[in-house]
Amino acid sequence: DANLLLPFSKMIRIHGLLTNPGAPLIEVVETVAPRVGGQVLLLSTGDVIVFGGNPDGDGANIVEWMNAAGTESGILPISFKGGLTVETVRSPAYGSSVALPSSGDTHRFLLFGGMAPTGGSYLSTIDQDTPYELTVDTSDTSPALTLRPIPLDETTLGLTRRSFFDMDTLDAKRVVLAGGIAGLDTIEGLEGCDPALNNLGQCLRNDAVVIEYTDSSKSNGPSMTIKAQA
Repeated sequence: DANLLLPFSKMIRIHGLLTNPGAPLIEVVETVAPRVGGQVLLLSTGDVIVFGGNPDGDGANIVEWMNAAGTESGILPISFKGGLTVETVRSPAYGSSVALPSSGDTHRFLLFGGMAPTGGSYLSTIDQDTPYELTVDTSDTSPALTLRPIPLDETTLGLTRRSFFDMDTLDAKRVVLAGGIAGLDTIEGLEGCDPALNNLGQCLRNDAVVIEYTDSSKSNGPSMTIKAQA
């Protein structure tokens, strides 16, 4: 069986599966940090960013990049805001992300959920409850990155604490999260959940949440408001 927790140290990009299925172009780039379950973010420039999935949990290794031509890649420096630091950022695996509308060279992504590394690996049980907003500036050859935590209040705490879930945009302001697996952290109705014991029936989330989002370009910074829950 495939080991979903085994880090992989290559980025592979395939072009032309639809236009030239007999001879697609395949680019393989060695990553600096082995990864598993990282989130792949495609920019309008054709560049690719991989966020998280590094089981070493090192905030300095949280993002890697490959340019559109596949000729340059590597770890990208990142600016942390909102009290976040390279020591406190958590490197999630098996979370979900959505792209927000771009504005010129500025691109924003919402990064939700995922497992947090423990002791150099993703042991399947601890989920992350801190959503992030990643801002990418592509005005230079190498993208410039800024990562901000999105504050949670009592109404949103626990609703983003999930892995292997679906997430999509409803419109320019709202996103929906649905399903997934809960972690060890106490969530009402899921207190007995422990995926490490293979009792996934107690860990499955059957809820969906609609969240209205305000991005960091607004004066108050990023924020979330629950609009619907089922």
